[in-house]
Amino acid sequence: VDTGFIGTPIEWRAKEADPWQSTHPNGDDLTQIMAKELKERMEACPGGGSRFGALSVVLSDMGFFWQMYTPPYIILLIRTFLTLEGIAGQVDPNFNIYEVALPWAVQRALSPSTSSARKTLRSSLLTDGNTFQWERVEELIEQQQAEEAEKKQEARKAAKGGAEIKGPLPEAASSRARLLAQ
Repeated sequence: VDTGFIGTPIEWRAKEADPWQSTHPNGDDLTQIMAKELKERMEACPGGGSRFGALSVVLSDMGFFWQMYTPPYIILLIRTFLTLEGIAGQVDPNFNIYEVALPWAVQRALSPSTSSARKTLRSSLLTDGNTFQWERVEELIEQQQAEEAEKKQEARKAAKGGAEIKGPLPEAASSRARLLAQ
């Protein structure tokens, strides 16, 4: 929401022909609903965890149902990454753009360029007495382990046939989405 790609209030529609609305049948927190839908779509999309192209297709498709704004420079970056990913994929079919970008992203995240960002990073990692907040790291690890355990439990439940059946996500008439589905 803070990126400027989504307006305030967040607007949604059930079908492409419907008018935009700021209410959703699944609740009032549209940020969480949109994030959940993004996660579900990425998990369902081939290459969703390793291909930038999957992210591009998912966001493009979601744009039919969620009011999103994409600045021209982002479109140029997307085209650049898609081209690079395509070339790298020809050399190594198991190429994962996120794994390759991770060291740079970590370095960038840990070396903010503005004073307010440096202050935020320090307050996130250090106490007022300048000691590292190991408890926060432990909390994050425990949270991740709990999420993984929950996913495993849901998978076991689904394998036993006891999972709640959900309807399919709406599909947009985008050509890229149709091509990916073939």
